[in-house]
Amino acid sequence: MRIALVNDYSLTRIGGAVTSMLEQKKALEQAGHTVFLIQLGERQPERTYDDSHFFYIKPHFYMTDSLYNMPMLFARKKHDRLIKNILVENDIDIVHVQTELTLGHLVTRVANILGIPVFHTIHTFFWAYGPTFINPYVAAISRFLFQIAVREKLIQLKPEGTPMERFLKSITLNVAVHADMVISPSGHQMKSLKKAGLKTPISVVPNPFIPQKNDATPLKTTRHKLRFVWIGRLDNEKRPLDFLEGVKQAHERTSLPFMVDIVGEGILSAKAKRRYSLPNVTFHGHTPHNKVVKLIDTSDMVVMSSYHFDNQPMVIAEAISRLRPVLFCDERLTEGVDIAGYLTKNETAEAFADALIDLIEHPEKVAALAKKTPIAARIFEPTTFAKTMTQLYKS
Repeated sequence: MRIALVNDYSLTRIGGAVTSMLEQKKALEQAGHTVFLIQLGERQPERTYDDSHFFYIKPHFYMTDSLYNMPMLFARKKHDRLIKNILVENDIDIVHVQTELTLGHLVTRVANILGIPVFHTIHTFFWAYGPTFINPYVAAISRFLFQIAVREKLIQLKPEGTPMERFLKSITLNVAVHADMVISPSGHQMKSLKKAGLKTPISVVPNPFIPQKNDATPLKTTRHKLRFVWIGRLDNEKRPLDFLEGVKQAHERTSLPFMVDIVGEGILSAKAKRRYSLPNVTFHGHTPHNKVVKLIDTSDMVVMSSYHFDNQPMVIAEAISRLRPVLFCDERLTEGVDIAGYLTKNETAEAFADALIDLIEHPEKVAALAKKTPIAARIFEPTTFAKTMTQLYKS
């Protein structure tokens, strides 16, 4: 089949949504499909991916704050013609939208007019935008500008949250209601979408993960000096300080040694280093992917500390593909971690401390979980994803 993926997010700042989209592209191509990408942005000369089937559309401006960077494209007849030409001239069979921003809206509308089936993968419905005095005003202005940009009034369903969170959820739902099918990488997100009033058919299809090398080595020891690696943005929604406070408490409560690697940067980097410069904690900052893989391979467990924020974290797929179990606190996460994960009692720092001490004192529990990772990794296999999506495309 000839499939057009659609993405608004910048490829220069690759996050979970972009990473999973590029993994989908590779998985579908390995299955024999021809996959194009309609991308809002400009071609990057120092790219690390093959963009031979990419179509770049330059955005007009960016709506930017400390958390999100939203490229915006005003709907114009010339853009409708450009998108129509891309879809028609390349004989596109399926449009698979990976975003909820302006380009996603425009391509969905053109595809609907042409009668091309539209699939919409929702990478997150759990926007985090805390309540502030100006939050309602920013949300109202954002909604007004967005509706002008896409030449369309946003639908009114029943998303929960602060005014800004409801706006961001509404633009997601606005694409979803015009799709033939919605793809949710996780079961718990599907429940949230249905609760918000979405009637479009939803299929749960975990994102694929394609290891660069099949050279992961299983844990060979249950040594007492366990090493844990935390990977992600040091931002509030990922809750690194809660985990680090748990590390501090565990360090004070046990005499058994353990090590912690913190990989990533963010607005909390300075505070984390200032508060938690412990002898057993190493801050690596921004780290190239090949070195991240090495840190996973030298660890015993990978840690996730986000709570009720993530859909299907790609770091879980990568950890399990490297045969490392996951320590996590979000009871809604199931894909992979229901087999090879250790769930804390709750999301607090005290619960992380209790979990760390339990694992440090009983390293055989880590080894037992590690033995289950090959089974858990099957969930994220590219062949599984491609087979499932092919069946859905043809249904």
